[in-house]
Amino acid sequence: MRLPENVQLTGQGQSPLASVPEFLNTTCPKCGGPAKRETDTMDTFIDSSWYFFRYTDPHNDRAPFDRAAAAYWFPIDQYIGGIEHAILHLIYSRFFCKVMHDLGLVNLREPVRRLFSQGMVLKDGVKMSKSKGNLVGAIDMAEKYGCDTARMYTLFAAPPEKDLEWSEQGIEGCARFLNRVFRLVDRHWRHACGCLHR
Repeated sequence: MRLPENVQLTGQGQSPLASVPEFLNTTCPKCGGPAKRETDTMDTFIDSSWYFFRYTDPHNDRAPFDRAAAAYWFPIDQYIGGIEHAILHLIYSRFFCKVMHDLGLVNLREPVRRLFSQGMVLKDGVKMSKSKGNLVGAIDMAEKYGCDTARMYTLFAAPPEKDLEWSEQGIEGCARFLNRVFRLVDRHWRHACGCLHR
């Protein structure tokens, strides 16, 4: 069956094909009963594997991008991402770059010069994720402790390439340390100002 041409792109969060009944509804080839076709036919990795080349020439209406524009911006000097990107996204993006090279769209075979895989933030030994409901909100932490405390905790709790086990006691310790530094600086600053005004 040919894909339908009367597809509406609504951006409502489902595949556009799901809103075309004549494509969606079919007959099961085994039992002859009513069936539905798969409508999620294109993995999101397909788009994320090449769209960053489009950023180099976003208004081009004749081609995905201009080869000279891509040559100016690529390769990417440094890619920083979570270790979970080391497979799938990064492998796909390398594959797409090689395919585009073979098609004559780009003059490079690798999209990135250097890769740095940062560690993940864990809570109770499990990667933080919305689906697991174990997130620590950045806004909540900023309101409770301040942005500098949160930054200091993430920088000192683990090297950037290692996983970080989230600890409420750890961030509280950073907050106490920064408060002591603030009081020390504030006390000496007030003393210095007092001396200057004499």
